Amino acid sequence: MIKLAPIVIVYLNGFLPKYAVNNLRYIEKTFHDREIYVLVNEERFKERDYKLDRTKFIVPKGLDLAIVRLAELTSHPNEFRNDFWNVTIARFFALENFMLQSHINALFHFEADVLVAPYFSFSMLEKIHNRIAFPQVSDKSAAASIFYVNGIDVLTEMNGFFLAALRKNPNLTDMGLLSKYSREFESKYIPLFSGFETSNPKTSELFDAATFGIYLTGGDPRNSKGWVEYFKDVDDHQTKPSKYEFSLTDTDMILARNQGFEFIIQNLHIHSKNPRYFTQNWPSRKLISQINQSSQGEAREFSPSTYCYLIYGFLSRRIRKFL
Repeated sequence: MIKLAPIVIVYLNGFLPKYAVNNLRYIEKTFHDREIYVLVNEERFKERDYKLDRTKFIVPKGLDLAIVRLAELTSHPNEFRNDFWNVTIARFFALENFMLQSHINALFHFEADVLVAPYFSFSMLEKIHNRIAFPQVSDKSAAASIFYVNGIDVLTEMNGFFLAALRKNPNLTDMGLLSKYSREFESKYIPLFSGFETSNPKTSELFDAATFGIYLTGGDPRNSKGWVEYFKDVDDHQTKPSKYEFSLTDTDMILARNQGFEFIIQNLHIHSKNPRYFTQNWPSRKLISQINQSSQGEAREFSPSTYCYLIYGFLSRRIRKFL
């Protein structure tokens, strides 16, 4: 029996938040035929009891060294959300070290806030060999919301390219690095259709980089003073979901229609990180509600808990300056 590629989530510099735990419970229940791993960078992050049944927590060997090396190369502020910009790049080195350590040649990496549909096209991606696949956001930006790699050598090569690119431009983010890689290593890269080229689409599967998730379920309220905005296009994203019509089929598949074409949404990047979207049953009532309301125009709601979190963070930083 052929061993299926595992599902891997990387979460560095912290304990798993509620939405991520909920998502893992959903993944355990839905994709019961695949192994599930969470990669962390400290032993203490794997010791908490999250009440997960099949998920294995791993600290990849050599990851701390990779994080230190990246911090020396980049110019990103490490005080922003637990060194967010650097650890989003470090996760690719975590994946490489994990593959080497575990003798795994292929894996699916899902970001912790990505909701993957139960009908996700695993088999389509597993036909890819010695290549890397992920979706684009724009001509200058890509995302690892869904990131499939087959072949440790190609991932090692990609990480080497990242280090060389950061030496030339320390301001590059993970999204910029992925975009550069896709342009300079076309023979090693498979684009996952994310809404581009809808005049001549080659597939009915649509993989959300971030665009559709933000549109349907809102952006991160930490970026907008506690407000969650729905059904609003993102300016620097090439695809505009407002041009699509969304619906659910009788079998609970999410459809997106545009210019006479119909696409099956494979995943949604839940930037709002609202745990109500991550339930063990697909689709959640919250998601059904958002899809049903998606044609009604822009809307927003206030998140008091996020606003309190932002105030707490602001006061903490101010107090630390005087200590």
